[in-house]
Amino acid sequence: MSAAHMVEHAVLTGVVAPALVLAWIALGRRRPDGGSPVLAWSAFVVVQWVFHLTPLLERVQGRPLLHAAAHVAFLVAGVWFWLPVLGSSLGDPGRSLYLFLAAPAIDLVGVALMVRGEGAAGVAMLAGTLPIVLAAIVVTWSWLVREHRAAIHVKGTHGATG
Repeated sequence: MSAAHMVEHAVLTGVVAPALVLAWIALGRRRPDGGSPVLAWSAFVVVQWVFHLTPLLERVQGRPLLHAAAHVAFLVAGVWFWLPVLGSSLGDPGRSLYLFLAAPAIDLVGVALMVRGEGAAGVAMLAGTLPIVLAAIVVTWSWLVREHRAAIHVKGTHGATG
């Protein structure tokens, strides 16, 4: 498994998938909820583990139709994963937890690849979680800023009347 192939998967799940969800929202469509966040998160993690740590991905190599189907699986799982974050089904604490739990679950795939002797692929897999980590930081920071502003507002309101 090559590092370039890992980068392809990371781009599909960490860049293209959230871009598709954001495009949907930007087009003025109803905010999607994606159903159960637990199922979306689990499906995303399972797809990463199954394709990267079993012989499945190696078996689709050289078979264009199956290889394309694998990429579709990554993209679909990625879109489903990002729906609860960018859609409307999770609040700020849920988004933060959802993303911060996903990063190590996916990083373990990279670690397993490195242990298996596929160092470059493992490092690429670890780097591929950067969009998730960055999103987790942004979501958490935004949440904390909103909470801080709300606390200042409450303090100001009670200080003015009391």
